[in-house]
Amino acid sequence: MIVFIDGLSGLGKTTLINNLLAANPDWTVFKGLGAVNVAFKEQGQQYNFAKHQIMSRFDECNSFNKVILWDRGLSEPIYSKDPFYVSEITRVIRSHYKAIAILLTTDSPNEYAQILSNKDTSGFTHKEGNLYGERWQLYNRIVSGMNHHRVNLTAEQPYPSNDEVIKIQQFIEDKLVNMESRSNYRNG
Repeated sequence: MIVFIDGLSGLGKTTLINNLLAANPDWTVFKGLGAVNVAFKEQGQQYNFAKHQIMSRFDECNSFNKVILWDRGLSEPIYSKDPFYVSEITRVIRSHYKAIAILLTTDSPNEYAQILSNKDTSGFTHKEGNLYGERWQLYNRIVSGMNHHRVNLTAEQPYPSNDEVIKIQQFIEDKLVNMESRSNYRNG
Protein backbone atom coordinates (compact mmCIF):
# COMPACT_ATOMS: atom_id res chain seq x y z
CA MET A 1 0.00 0.00 0.00
CA ILE A 2 1.37 3.39 -0.98
CA VAL A 3 1.23 5.98 1.80
CA PHE A 4 1.97 9.50 0.60
CA ILE A 5 3.65 11.56 3.35
CA ASP A 6 3.37 15.17 2.35
CA GLY A 7 2.97 18.80 3.29
CA LEU A 8 4.77 22.11 3.11
CA SER A 9 8.47 22.41 3.97
CA GLY A 10 9.60 22.24 7.57
CA LEU A 11 6.65 20.42 9.13
CA GLY A 12 8.47 17.20 10.04
CA LYS A 13 7.86 14.80 7.15
CA THR A 14 11.33 13.24 7.32
CA THR A 15 11.19 12.93 11.11
CA LEU A 16 7.74 11.33 10.86
CA ILE A 17 9.00 8.84 8.29
CA ASN A 18 12.02 7.99 10.43
CA ASN A 19 9.77 7.41 13.46
CA LEU A 20 7.38 5.22 11.46
CA LEU A 21 10.26 3.17 10.04
CA ALA A 22 11.82 2.72 13.49
CA ALA A 23 8.54 1.27 14.78
CA ASN A 24 7.88 -0.73 11.59
CA PRO A 25 11.14 -2.06 10.12
CA ASP A 26 9.26 -4.07 7.48
CA TRP A 27 7.91 -0.86 5.94
CA THR A 28 9.94 0.82 3.21
CA VAL A 29 10.39 4.38 2.05
CA PHE A 30 10.61 5.93 -1.39
CA LYS A 31 11.93 9.46 -1.70
CA GLY A 32 10.16 11.21 -4.55
CA LEU A 33 11.98 13.99 -6.31
CA GLY A 34 8.76 15.88 -6.90
CA ALA A 35 9.35 19.56 -7.35
CA VAL A 36 12.94 19.08 -8.50
CA ASN A 37 11.84 17.31 -11.66
CA VAL A 38 8.97 19.57 -12.65
CA ALA A 39 11.62 22.14 -13.58
CA PHE A 40 12.74 19.89 -16.46
CA LYS A 41 9.48 20.50 -18.32
CA GLU A 42 8.41 17.65 -20.62
CA GLN A 43 11.33 15.34 -19.81
CA GLY A 44 10.74 15.77 -16.08
CA GLN A 45 7.03 15.25 -16.52
CA GLN A 46 7.61 12.00 -18.40
CA TYR A 47 9.95 10.91 -15.60
CA ASN A 48 7.32 11.65 -12.95
CA PHE A 49 4.60 9.72 -14.84
CA ALA A 50 6.98 6.76 -15.22
CA LYS A 51 7.91 6.97 -11.51
CA HIS A 52 4.25 6.65 -10.56
CA GLN A 53 3.82 3.69 -12.93
CA ILE A 54 6.88 1.95 -11.45
CA MET A 55 5.74 2.50 -7.86
CA SER A 56 2.24 1.31 -8.69
CA ARG A 57 3.65 -1.86 -10.26
CA PHE A 58 5.99 -2.40 -7.29
CA ASP A 59 3.01 -2.10 -4.96
CA GLU A 60 1.04 -4.56 -7.07
CA CYS A 61 3.95 -7.03 -7.14
CA ASN A 62 4.03 -7.19 -3.35
CA SER A 63 0.23 -7.78 -3.36
CA PHE A 64 -0.31 -4.34 -1.80
CA ASN A 65 0.65 -5.85 1.58
CA LYS A 66 3.89 -3.94 2.18
CA VAL A 67 3.63 -0.34 3.33
CA ILE A 68 5.55 2.00 1.04
CA LEU A 69 5.98 5.45 2.58
CA TRP A 70 6.33 7.89 -0.33
CA ASP A 71 8.08 11.03 0.88
CA ARG A 72 6.75 14.02 -1.10
CA GLY A 73 4.80 11.86 -3.54
CA LEU A 74 2.17 14.56 -3.99
CA SER A 75 4.57 17.40 -4.79
CA GLU A 76 4.36 17.38 -8.58
CA PRO A 77 0.94 19.07 -8.90
CA ILE A 78 1.74 21.50 -6.07
CA TYR A 79 4.89 23.00 -7.54
CA SER A 80 4.23 22.80 -11.28
CA LYS A 81 2.94 25.79 -13.24
CA ASP A 82 1.74 23.68 -16.22
CA PRO A 83 -2.08 23.31 -15.83
CA PHE A 84 -2.34 20.29 -18.15
CA TYR A 85 0.45 18.49 -16.32
CA VAL A 86 -1.10 19.34 -12.93
CA SER A 87 -4.41 17.86 -14.08
CA GLU A 88 -2.84 14.69 -15.47
CA ILE A 89 -0.41 13.98 -12.62
CA THR A 90 -3.22 14.59 -10.08
CA ARG A 91 -5.33 12.03 -11.94
CA VAL A 92 -2.40 9.57 -11.87
CA ILE A 93 -1.80 10.14 -8.14
CA ARG A 94 -5.45 9.60 -7.28
CA SER A 95 -5.60 6.45 -9.42
CA HIS A 96 -2.98 4.56 -7.39
CA TYR A 97 -4.73 1.44 -6.21
CA LYS A 98 -4.97 1.27 -2.42
CA ALA A 99 -3.06 4.52 -1.82
CA ILE A 100 -3.64 6.84 1.12
CA ALA A 101 -2.14 10.17 2.18
CA ILE A 102 -0.82 11.64 5.42
CA LEU A 103 -0.89 15.43 5.19
CA LEU A 104 1.15 17.46 7.64
CA THR A 105 -0.44 20.89 7.56
CA THR A 106 -1.84 23.71 9.68
CA ASP A 107 -5.28 25.21 10.24
CA SER A 108 -4.37 28.12 7.96
CA PRO A 109 -1.55 29.51 5.85
CA ASN A 110 -0.99 32.14 8.55
CA GLU A 111 -0.39 29.38 11.12
CA TYR A 112 2.21 27.91 8.76
CA ALA A 113 3.92 31.32 8.50
CA GLN A 114 3.95 31.49 12.31
CA ILE A 115 5.63 28.08 12.54
CA LEU A 116 8.30 29.18 10.06
CA SER A 117 8.94 32.44 11.90
CA ASN A 118 9.54 30.51 15.14
CA LYS A 119 12.06 28.10 13.58
CA ASP A 120 15.77 28.36 14.14
CA THR A 121 16.92 29.29 10.66
CA SER A 122 20.44 27.93 11.00
CA GLY A 123 20.70 25.25 8.36
CA PHE A 124 16.98 25.21 7.53
CA THR A 125 15.59 26.53 4.29
CA HIS A 126 12.08 26.07 3.02
CA LYS A 127 10.95 25.81 -0.58
CA GLU A 128 7.75 27.80 -0.29
CA GLY A 129 8.85 31.43 -0.50
CA ASN A 130 5.89 33.80 -0.73
CA LEU A 131 3.76 31.09 -2.35
CA TYR A 132 3.10 29.18 0.88
CA GLY A 133 -0.57 30.28 1.02
CA GLU A 134 -1.28 29.05 -2.50
CA ARG A 135 0.59 25.80 -1.91
CA TRP A 136 -1.19 25.26 1.41
CA GLN A 137 -4.49 25.45 -0.52
CA LEU A 138 -3.23 23.07 -3.22
CA TYR A 139 -2.12 20.40 -0.74
CA ASN A 140 -5.49 20.54 1.00
CA ARG A 141 -7.30 20.34 -2.33
CA ILE A 142 -5.36 17.33 -3.64
CA VAL A 143 -5.82 15.22 -0.50
CA SER A 144 -9.53 16.07 -0.35
CA GLY A 145 -10.05 13.58 -3.19
CA MET A 146 -8.07 10.86 -1.43
CA ASN A 147 -8.37 8.64 1.60
CA HIS A 148 -6.22 10.64 4.01
CA HIS A 149 -5.27 11.55 7.56
CA ARG A 150 -4.68 15.22 8.24
CA VAL A 151 -2.32 16.35 10.99
CA ASN A 152 -2.88 19.98 12.00
CA LEU A 153 0.29 21.42 13.47
CA THR A 154 0.53 24.66 15.43
CA ALA A 155 3.18 27.15 16.52
CA GLU A 156 3.06 25.43 19.94
CA GLN A 157 3.30 21.94 18.37
CA PRO A 158 5.19 22.44 15.05
CA TYR A 159 5.93 18.71 14.55
CA PRO A 160 3.82 15.58 14.98
CA SER A 161 3.79 14.52 18.64
CA ASN A 162 4.50 10.95 19.72
CA ASP A 163 0.76 10.47 20.23
CA GLU A 164 0.10 11.74 16.70
CA VAL A 165 2.74 9.37 15.27
CA ILE A 166 0.90 6.50 16.99
CA LYS A 167 -2.43 7.71 15.50
CA ILE A 168 -0.85 7.88 12.04
CA GLN A 169 0.58 4.39 12.40
CA GLN A 170 -2.83 3.09 13.51
CA PHE A 171 -4.54 4.84 10.58
CA ILE A 172 -2.12 3.17 8.15
CA GLU A 173 -2.49 -0.24 9.78
CA ASP A 174 -6.31 0.04 9.82
CA LYS A 175 -6.40 0.97 6.13
CA LEU A 176 -4.07 -1.91 5.28
CA VAL A 177 -6.24 -4.41 7.19
CA ASN A 178 -9.44 -3.03 5.62
CA MET A 179 -7.95 -3.26 2.14
CA GLU A 180 -6.74 -6.81 2.73
CA SER A 181 -10.17 -7.81 4.06
CA ARG A 182 -11.94 -6.39 1.00
CA SER A 183 -9.43 -8.07 -1.30
CA ASN A 184 -9.86 -11.43 0.44
CA TYR A 185 -13.65 -11.08 0.25
CA ARG A 186 -13.55 -10.42 -3.51
CA ASN A 187 -11.08 -13.24 -4.14
CA GLY A 188 -12.65 -15.77 -1.75
